[in-house]
Amino acid sequence: MVSTVNPSSPPVALLRSPWVETFKELAACVERDLLLVSPFIKRARIEAILAQLKDRGIRDHVQVAVLTDLRPESTLNGSLDLEALAELAKQIPNCELTHLPGLHAKVYAADQALAIVTSANLTDPGVLGNLEYGVAITDARLVRQIRRDFEDYALLGAKVSLQDVETLVPEITELQQLFRNVQRTVR
Repeated sequence: MVSTVNPSSPPVALLRSPWVETFKELAACVERDLLLVSPFIKRARIEAILAQLKDRGIRDHVQVAVLTDLRPESTLNGSLDLEALAELAKQIPNCELTHLPGLHAKVYAADQALAIVTSANLTDPGVLGNLEYGVAITDARLVRQIRRDFEDYALLGAKVSLQDVETLVPEITELQQLFRNVQRTVR
């Protein structure tokens, strides 16, 4: 598939909210490697990526690297959807999840074609609703540098297996229910 990234577009473009079209462009132009860096990740955005990769017939061949912060409060309050990460890892044979404590960056990159550096988490509010800002970069040299930087950051984290995530999902679900019960009792 030919990339949807326009070769005549500027190598760096400003990205304003909502940026869902640029998000779709990112998923549409990936051929081999997709990098997703965000502390908050939700199901709808993961499903959009999976649908795009499936529709293009590359789901089994693409490599997806996810860097996120698996801190308990993010999973308990629902900002980070462990079930979505488990689904991503199930459907993408070459998916690697890295827990990177203290992660605050939001970076998304498709091959060497497009990198997005933004304030937006990989959530519907981040892509569709919040007032976010960033840059979309199509300069291959800059995209490669961004990817290298985050590959280096990933070395500071810990790899997390699909089995580990699947083990955590029911435990987090139970804790979320307990948390909601406590909140109702306090009110």
